[in-house]
Amino acid sequence: MAKKPPPCQDAPERARFTTDSQLGNLLVLLVVFVVSRAMYLVLEELMARGVFTLPTNADPMANSLILAALSVFTGLMAVWTVVPRVCGAPTHEIVLAAGLGGLVLFRPWVDGITYPEKNPYFMWLAGATALFWAVCLIVRREKLRYPGFIGLLALFLLVAALGGFASVQKESTWRALLNWMTYLLIFAVAASGLRSRSAIAIVLGLFVFTSIAETVWSILHVKYLMPLMRESANDPALLQRYFGTSIMTDEIRSRLSSNRAMGSLLFANALACWVLTGIPLAAGGFMHALLRKKTVLSESPAANSETKGVRITGAVFIGFLVGFALFFCVARYYSMYFAFEFPNEAWTEHPIRWAAYCVAVPLLVCAYASAVIYRKGLDVFLVQAQVVVLAAFFLLQLVGLAYTYSRGGMLATALALGLCAWLVWSRQKRPRAQKKRMAITALMFACATWAALSSAQALAQARPEAASPSPATAPQLQAEGRDPSLDAMMNPVTASLRFSYWKSGMLIALANPVVGVGLGNFGTVYPKYQLPSSADVKQAHNDFLQMFCETGVPGGILFAVFWGCFAVWGVGRIRREPVKAERWLLAGVFCGVAGFVLHSVVDMNFPNPSLATLVFLLAGLFLALAANDETRTLSVRWSSVVGAGAIGVVLILAVMSLRILLLDNLVGNKLERKLRLEVIDSLLGKRPDEGIEQNKQIILPDRYVRLFIPDVEERRALGKFYVRVAPGSTDAREVGAGELLPEDAFLVVLNPGAARAVAKQKTAEWIKRIEESDARFPYDPTVCAYLYQIHDLLYVHEQNADEHLRLADACLRLAEESVRRSPEEVPFRNLLARALWRRGEVDQTVAQLGYFDHSIEAFAKCIELYPSRPEVYFDYAKRCQAYGEERKAAGDEQGGQALIDKAQEATRQGEALQKSRQRPA
Repeated sequence: MAKKPPPCQDAPERARFTTDSQLGNLLVLLVVFVVSRAMYLVLEELMARGVFTLPTNADPMANSLILAALSVFTGLMAVWTVVPRVCGAPTHEIVLAAGLGGLVLFRPWVDGITYPEKNPYFMWLAGATALFWAVCLIVRREKLRYPGFIGLLALFLLVAALGGFASVQKESTWRALLNWMTYLLIFAVAASGLRSRSAIAIVLGLFVFTSIAETVWSILHVKYLMPLMRESANDPALLQRYFGTSIMTDEIRSRLSSNRAMGSLLFANALACWVLTGIPLAAGGFMHALLRKKTVLSESPAANSETKGVRITGAVFIGFLVGFALFFCVARYYSMYFAFEFPNEAWTEHPIRWAAYCVAVPLLVCAYASAVIYRKGLDVFLVQAQVVVLAAFFLLQLVGLAYTYSRGGMLATALALGLCAWLVWSRQKRPRAQKKRMAITALMFACATWAALSSAQALAQARPEAASPSPATAPQLQAEGRDPSLDAMMNPVTASLRFSYWKSGMLIALANPVVGVGLGNFGTVYPKYQLPSSADVKQAHNDFLQMFCETGVPGGILFAVFWGCFAVWGVGRIRREPVKAERWLLAGVFCGVAGFVLHSVVDMNFPNPSLATLVFLLAGLFLALAANDETRTLSVRWSSVVGAGAIGVVLILAVMSLRILLLDNLVGNKLERKLRLEVIDSLLGKRPDEGIEQNKQIILPDRYVRLFIPDVEERRALGKFYVRVAPGSTDAREVGAGELLPEDAFLVVLNPGAARAVAKQKTAEWIKRIEESDARFPYDPTVCAYLYQIHDLLYVHEQNADEHLRLADACLRLAEESVRRSPEEVPFRNLLARALWRRGEVDQTVAQLGYFDHSIEAFAKCIELYPSRPEVYFDYAKRCQAYGEERKAAGDEQGGQALIDKAQEATRQGEALQKSRQRPA
């Protein structure tokens, strides 16, 4: 009698037996669908009842996507034993592929630089995926692959973390370190966790889908949405709301008037980097599928063991799935296109157009897919689909790159495609000689690049800067915008600006050679080293140079060595690949990463979490694709140690990101902070220096008041809610007590005295909550500045002298703390100078002059920190002039005149800087 196999082996066998036909696959998919749908309804109901909540700042669509992802994951786990048969990969790899695929699918739609408050959610997804992988290393006793590459990246992160103790601003360094922890985990999971081609294909397929959607949206954005934005931007109120200024500045005008595609990444060069990464991958994947097509066609068609009915059922069902997926994508695109092309019209007014787009095309594809699958098998259809999709993807990405008008992106794409062709068509025959030739070539290329940069920098210094039109004389924005001309594309002004950034970066690196200024702090110290003719930037526009600035020589070398080793190893591995189809695929993925890194020499890609996530994911996927029997691995014992270390990294990531998220959610973004201050100012009523009636009626939009007083009953106690009877109407009606409060309701305060008392009480509670949350992450200087603004607002509304003194002391304490947290930034130093000046004004003792003296010193320090900014000189001159006149009036003629002389000298320097910035070309 045969021995019964153990359960761990018997379950997969039962799964294969259950799903040995297309009909079995149909049943499995139906089970997954039913379980997922049921779980979604359960989670939705629990969330509605308040059993659990999702992130408060996520929109309804994001919440739905999170619930859907949890439900699908639950459905897959419910049929754990059949997932390997359905997806063609081990179940734990499907989980890893789902986590990594989710990152590449959703990350680019919420730009990490512009919306940093969204970053923790992606950190948690990466952390959960890495935690699952770490447990697999320990429990499944897997061997860690590529310990050298993972170790190099981990060592760079360790050096950056140690340098963080000497960071000029620990808040920026902490946020950057958390991002880099995420990149390390993503790279390690992709390189070592994914081992089956099916799991890798899932992640790459999601990247292709996301890139297609991103490029299509970018084109629609340029053609339709940007003209609407230009028309709206001419309204000063909207400018004030979204850009923080009521004046159309040169930077805002330049960004809005240009027809450069930005997409959801909000920067044309960032979109170019995302697009150029996919172009070599599309070329390599297309050639790989084309070569594989011949092999697949030469094999036998659908399995003869399947009956005709089973083959028909499977072919029709899979064809239906393909058609339905295409219908969903086309319908989504059509809805956006239709809304822009035919505003205020229903689709029923153009039924033929809708049927052609959303019905005919999916039906034709569905019929074709079913026929090919029935006659030749699923593998043939999948290869044909890869050929068509990747060819379209390649062309679409080229169009998207052209819409960005990014010269650096185009150059990096050309180099990446040239490298891809060379890797495929050249074979390594003599390894040692070839390595020597590669080393010599790399050295020559480095020398040529250095010579070119040096000569171009000299040219940039000799070239005068062109003046931009002043905001007062510049014309209004036109809806049609403008395309960059050939002359503009060839204009070296932006290149000259980059060389000026790089020169400042070299000065920063030389001044901080050991530990740097701290990861994420290039923009913090850049004003101190900024050239007078250069622009204000936050990044060096050269990621390698920026790493030397932020992490010192050790960190910069490790960062360069990591990518250098990756490049040398990748080139050798591709050229040793004997199978041409595989060589194309490897070269495509590798050159996508290479194009990204090349573009990073002239732009800022690694500081962008969306882009950095992509490059480390693709780098890990390349290593996973390139793995073979010769791939280096760690022993099971040491792999378990690495797994335990990964768990520790995930725990640190989770705890610190949660602290930051709680603080960010409590304080709110820049617009929410401003609106909350406006509400406090209005509710506090009359200021002592205002000649207005004490009982003047206060009218505020309720959505603004809700930011300060969340409870609707507390807001209702202040007055009555009204809503306009129609959009744009001046007539309003009162909102009933039992009526649901509309979003556009506004509050009319009927008792200003009670409102003032409530405002004081809520402000005190608000300050206490912020201070408690800030104590858990005591590094953010902007929180101190925000608390300063709140106390400053209370000060200007207060009339009691003792309370004035208390609030002035509180403002001084907060300003000093903000400077302690970020001593190299001018705004916080300026805050300290103003707080000292005010403290001197309210002080009636002999210590008054000391406060004024320290205030003048703080204003002088601002000049030291930002010597190329004219406004800093003017602020210093204004205070010196006022203080000098007071000193002279008090009898100190010599001391007062010295201050007035300093004021005149500072004014001359500021005016000279203004003229140098405005001189004509």
